[in-house]
Amino acid sequence: MADAAEVPPARLAEGDALEREHVLEVYDAIAAHFSSTRYKAWPKVQAFIEALPKCALVADVGCGNGKYFACAQRHRAEAAEAEGACRYVVGIDASEGLLRLAQRQLRPQGATDAGLHDAVAGRTDLLRADGRRTALRGGLFDAVVSVAVLHHFATHAGRVEALRELLRLVRRDGVVLVSVWAKEQPRKRSRGDAADVFIPWEMHEQHDKARRVYQRYYHLFAEGELEGLAAEAGAVVRASYYDKENWCAVLAPA
Repeated sequence: MADAAEVPPARLAEGDALEREHVLEVYDAIAAHFSSTRYKAWPKVQAFIEALPKCALVADVGCGNGKYFACAQRHRAEAAEAEGACRYVVGIDASEGLLRLAQRQLRPQGATDAGLHDAVAGRTDLLRADGRRTALRGGLFDAVVSVAVLHHFATHAGRVEALRELLRLVRRDGVVLVSVWAKEQPRKRSRGDAADVFIPWEMHEQHDKARRVYQRYYHLFAEGELEGLAAEAGAVVRASYYDKENWCAVLAPA
């Protein structure tokens, strides 16, 4: 983790305003550079998606550039053609800049696996929305994935609200996979033991001649905090684990 600076309590109290300035506006500004560093699916997230039923309807809340879209179709494209069914994904993100990049996943140029990319394009939709208020019908999805999103909400109440929205979206027998940045990071170089920090993102000259530095807000989760938040939101924790400096949990509606 790059050098982190503790967020002053007065800034945390701003809630939505802080998120707008240090999350949404930052991701819109760094979208192309950020996307160029986010191209490989995390193995455990990929395994979770690929293990879902072949006809599952999946929401990717905080989908970013759409790097997980292909996971829903990989190894299924040929079967889908034969059986007429395959997973369908709705990618949701608040950042217009990242969603524009996600659209490129649906219109691949020079694809090396045309069958896979056709499957992604034909079975994926995009929606711009706040992850706490998607406006989608409750109980619509078989599964929800939200990778590296929950830690961007600046207040405890906002994080509970976001988690409740993920749970609202799934069917009674559905599952939710959530991952957040862990406070317990061996390579962490932060000031003190702060949970709420600004993490700098320095633009590469290829994307910004001025090489501006943007400050992204993060709430770093301590061990057990995600499970406690899940209980408060009304979830059953089916599994939880530490994976590459992230806390992860598989949840279900209570």
